[in-house]
Amino acid sequence: MALIESLTKSGEPTSAPVGTRIDKRTANTTFNNMESRGRIKMLKTSVTTHTGVSRPACIVYLPDIDPAKINSFLTDLGRTLPPNEPQPMAVKKIDKPMEYGAAHPTPAPRGALPLQLLQMEQPGDDHKERWSKNAVRADQLFSYDDATIRDVLLTERTTLGQLYGFIVGKAVRARELHLSTLQAFENSSSSSQIVSRDQRIVHISYYCHDLPLSTYCSVISCLSHSDDLTRLLATEEGRQTLVRNIPAHLHSILQIGRSRARSRFLDTLETLRCLKLVTPLQVTDSDTPWITCAANGDYPTAFDVDSLEGWTVSTPMSAPVYWHFSTMVPLHLWAISETAPPFWQDISVASCADSIVYWRLLQEACTNKQISVFPSSHFSSANGPVNTSTSAARSLRRAISWNPDYVFTWHQTQYLKRFVGLSTGNTPLQHEDGGGPRIEKISWVISAPQHAIQEYFRLTHSKLTKELEKARRKLERKTTEINAKLATETKILLAKKGAEARIQRETDWDDMLHRVHPAPLKGAASTRVRRVRTRFLQSSSGKDVQKWEGEITDAIHEANMAAKKVLNVAKKRPIATKPVPLPLAFPPTVSSNPPEKSIELLIAEQGPPIPSRQANKVKTKRKVKVKDSAEGAYSCG
Repeated sequence: MALIESLTKSGEPTSAPVGTRIDKRTANTTFNNMESRGRIKMLKTSVTTHTGVSRPACIVYLPDIDPAKINSFLTDLGRTLPPNEPQPMAVKKIDKPMEYGAAHPTPAPRGALPLQLLQMEQPGDDHKERWSKNAVRADQLFSYDDATIRDVLLTERTTLGQLYGFIVGKAVRARELHLSTLQAFENSSSSSQIVSRDQRIVHISYYCHDLPLSTYCSVISCLSHSDDLTRLLATEEGRQTLVRNIPAHLHSILQIGRSRARSRFLDTLETLRCLKLVTPLQVTDSDTPWITCAANGDYPTAFDVDSLEGWTVSTPMSAPVYWHFSTMVPLHLWAISETAPPFWQDISVASCADSIVYWRLLQEACTNKQISVFPSSHFSSANGPVNTSTSAARSLRRAISWNPDYVFTWHQTQYLKRFVGLSTGNTPLQHEDGGGPRIEKISWVISAPQHAIQEYFRLTHSKLTKELEKARRKLERKTTEINAKLATETKILLAKKGAEARIQRETDWDDMLHRVHPAPLKGAASTRVRRVRTRFLQSSSGKDVQKWEGEITDAIHEANMAAKKVLNVAKKRPIATKPVPLPLAFPPTVSSNPPEKSIELLIAEQGPPIPSRQANKVKTKRKVKVKDSAEGAYSCG
């Protein structure tokens, strides 16, 4: 306790506030280490009190103590030790009068948060599952009231830290700390932790005590929620308040002066050191120090570069306390190589304006793999070769390290998805009121800024609209292909059915003709029956067998009657004295109209009109000419 008090008075960071007693675990660890080195001895036993209760006891003594003295001590301890000795407590006096009674009921204690209840009520099938990625439990969480959901989501470190302005991107945090320090040099800050403004040397305690509250919260994440801290950050005056001047009850929430905060600052300074933006210093008595500065209080004036041995980010108490900020640094193309990035150029970081340009170029050099600059591979930096660690190089190459925007956690995203229509792509922004009241409520529940929520809904709406449009075009294209395929299959099926029906009708015709006239037909009868066959195949009344059998019979009968008349005319013709040569072509058949046939029916039976003789002559001549040319070609061949 005396050590903590002395460190606090000297401005050094401590692991606990003044007045903190040592905890049992730390005491046991310390005693065990001392025993392993032989400096003390420990005896674990049990003593019986005067009431007969047995209590465990651990006796710590020096190695040279006589065992008889230890036994006497144990005997006296059992007689004088109370059964349940209460620990001393700090009592706070209240001067104001207090009222007791039913008028001021004590609020009921709040039960366990649903985060723990869900883990016990509905365990998942996978025993190795993570609570942060369980959709079923997330839906169960969102079934609670808004206040409970808000409290549970604030148990996530990322959500809680960003509520007070914490920057998730590691490179962006380093940029914020670097620019903030340069502004303190340029604005002649009154902080006593700045060793030299001219030589740009700062003490590590500057970050632990003299940073503005907004800058501190952007680099160090909070551990618990506080309404007082929220109200303090809501005003410009509160954001610019130095962390040493904020109310004392907020020091533990922000870990001001604690080893955790110092470790976070050292981690950020290590990133800056890898980029050669800062250099750790150690005090030296050498005649030729690496850097000197004017006297400033009790601070030393001569420094050498720290050897970086004997300390890490995890051991903040042994880390360097003095840091020098460079004015000229090298810039390498980290996006091209992680282990051996080519040198690009040396760039000035002497002022905030120059540093802003440097960080913009560094982001381009770390994230753009297609960067179109010519590296100065045949030159070397005036600041020496690159000495960045692998972990720092990987961090610089990650896109998330350069993200300055709000980062939603998985739970926050699941909650936002409840307000998005997947079938329409609509979000609260598409409502008539623009989603103002609803977005304000969502912002309070998930503890996220409204502009970040609006940007999320805007991007989600744009993405879903494109996906829905793409799905619609794909569906239309697929429907067109299906309809075309069905139309083709239908045509093929209809053609197949038509061919089968035609074959069946031809079969029916042959059977019907065989029944009416089994013998083969010849001459005019064959011609007349062929006409009937054509009408039968084209007609849709093929099932009326009697009708078509009658037409076949009539056609045969008419052909026979016409043949008989021709024969009778030939018999009545007188015999000529001189033989008359017969013509090559048969004379046209003369048929008599049966009394039962009408003129309309006879005209219909004649078929299509006969083309004119002149067309036939032209066609005949053309055919003869083609035939002659063909014969000539054949004879020539």
